[in-house]
Parts: sequence; C-alpha cells; structure tokens
Amino acid sequence: MIVTIKELLDVAAEVTGCDRKKLSSSCRKAELVIVRDACYALAKQYMSRTDASISQAFGRDRSTISHGMKRHYERMDEDRFYRNIYNKIGKEAGLID
Repeated sequence: MIVTIKELLDVAAEVTGCDRKKLSSSCRKAELVIVRDACYALAKQYMSRTDASISQAFGRDRSTISHGMKRHYERMDEDRFYRNIYNKIGKEAGLID
C-alpha cells in the first residue's frame, strides 16, 4: 500500500512512462495533466488527503487541486483512456482492488 504522495507519483511515472520530475513540474502538457489529475483523485479518495496536503506535495495552489478534481469527475464519465490510466495507477499503487 502506498503511504505517501511521493510514492504515488513514483508509481504513476512508472505505469505511464512519464518523467517523474515533469509530473511535479509546472509543465501543462496534456499527458502530464491527465496523470496529475488521476494522482490528485487517488490521493484524495483512497489516501484521505486534503486539498491542502495534496497541493503542498505537488507544489501547487489548493484551487488547482480542486479544479483537477472537477476535471477528474468529468473525465471518469466521458473518457475511457483516462479511466484506464486512473485504474492502472490505482491498482499498481495498491489503492484499488
């Protein structure tokens, strides 16, 4: 079971092939934003983290996390690719069965 957000990011980088440093950077490439949003949601839903603690771990503003969560819910309803990424990261991290 993943304990820290840093470990979650390491798993996300491994699963998706994204550069770990870029996941924590300010880069706004769509592929990175999708992975970040999935990590925000996993941290909030399965690790019981607050927006404030997630924002601190990612070096983001709290409102960025709130907006990312809004996008997460929209994507979960509409985007099969996003759902697959979210589930792969969650399963590999031991958060989703």
